[in-house]
Formats: sequence, structure tokens, C-alpha cells
Amino acid sequence: MKQAVVSAAIFLVCALMGTGCSELGASKTEINAEQSISESPTEPTDSPEPTDSPEPTDSPEPTDSPEPTDSPMVVETCSARTYSEAEEVISGQIMEFNLGRFKKARAYASIQFRQAVTLKDFRTIIKEDYSFLLESPKISFKTCIERQNVVYIQVALTVQKVTVLDYRLIRDEDGLGIDAALITARSVELEA
Repeated sequence: MKQAVVSAAIFLVCALMGTGCSELGASKTEINAEQSISESPTEPTDSPEPTDSPEPTDSPEPTDSPEPTDSPMVVETCSARTYSEAEEVISGQIMEFNLGRFKKARAYASIQFRQAVTLKDFRTIIKEDYSFLLESPKISFKTCIERQNVVYIQVALTVQKVTVLDYRLIRDEDGLGIDAALITARSVELEA
């Protein structure tokens, strides 16, 4: 099960970054940032030589020790708190869309997004490309991963058909805000 979550997390990050990450093995949770964004693959570096480990003790070592924070691409499954916060932000924005309140819906976006996209453009984007968000879709939250201050979460939205969105949320001084939502899959119409 954990292997599947790690594989899904790597796939989601690679898809959102647009790199494909074809060189990754299914069990890796850390990749070199320069390698993932370069156009041509670079040779993998050798792993560091093992160091002498201390003498074993009777007390067990913690197994969930966090990766060093200076690691460029550590991907982790979202904590329960982050998952809940992402659900709240996305559900809140969709509720505002359902009520036709685009200005309030835009408030759920990241500062960076609000600076780049006007309210008028935001309304146009939603009405033209994401109109299913205006139809009170059933929301189902799926895989959630995080890396530093960025959260990636996959969401299935159902109205007449299922549409899968990969959301990217950024934690800034206003809290967690939606920075992007990419349609990654659509199903055929559901039978009535």
C-alpha cells in the first residue's frame, strides 16, 4: 500500500511539473531537482559511501525520521492537518462558485495567482474552461502530497461526468491558497 502511495505521489509531482520523470524508479521519493527540470538527462550520481554505524543498542531507532530539509525534492504524503486544510480551501472555493460569488472564490487563490489574474479574467477562465465547477459537483479528494510549501492534491468532481483535477496549492502569508488546477481526466456522461 505504501509503495502505491509513493508511486502515485511521484507520478503526480512529475505530471504537475511537466517532466514525466521517466528515469525514476517506483520506490524513489527523492529526486535531484536539476535532473528533473533539465531537457537532457544527466548521469545519476553515486550514492555516498556508507559510514561506520554506531554499535547497536537495545532501544529501537525511530523509523519515521524526516528527511533533511536541505534536500531539493523531498516528496511526502500530506499530513492529516494539511489534507484537511486543502479540502477546506478547495471545497470553500467550489461553494462560492456554486453561489456565483467569483470575488469570494478568487479569495481562495494564492497571493501569486491573485496578482497575476484579474477578477474579470478569473471569471472568464472558470466560465469557459471549468464550467462544471459552477454546477455543484460532488467532490472526492484523492492523493495528496506536499513538498516544502507546496501541496498537490488530486480531486474528482462529478456532475454528469467525472472530471479529475490536479490542484497545486501554495502556503504563503495568507495561508494555503490555490495556485493552479489542471484537468487531467474526463469520463463519459453518466447514465441517468
